[in-house]
Amino acid sequence: MEMNKIQSIKVLVRVKPESRDEFIANQIEIGKDFRQIQGCINFEFSNDLEDPNRFITYIEFDSEESYKRYRNSGIGHKINTMLFPLHDGMPSYRHYESKILDIRN
Repeated sequence: MEMNKIQSIKVLVRVKPESRDEFIANQIEIGKDFRQIQGCINFEFSNDLEDPNRFITYIEFDSEESYKRYRNSGIGHKINTMLFPLHDGMPSYRHYESKILDIRN
């Protein structure tokens, strides 16, 4: 059985209450940029139901090479200029490698 590896990033962030709408709009724009990267298979962000100013962003890449494409893209600069000023404190980042077991074979 072959095991595929997926690279993923999870970001937990709180935004300033007055910046919430701008954060959402900017996140949508940046999500479109992520989806243009070859090998980006998922980009989603969710709003915490108990805290409307808290969000989690989840991004998946089909391989380490695709993750490296993201790291070498200009998206990091966009995140720094469009999202960081809206944060209420430092975000929490985690980078994961998942092994997907294909049990069909």
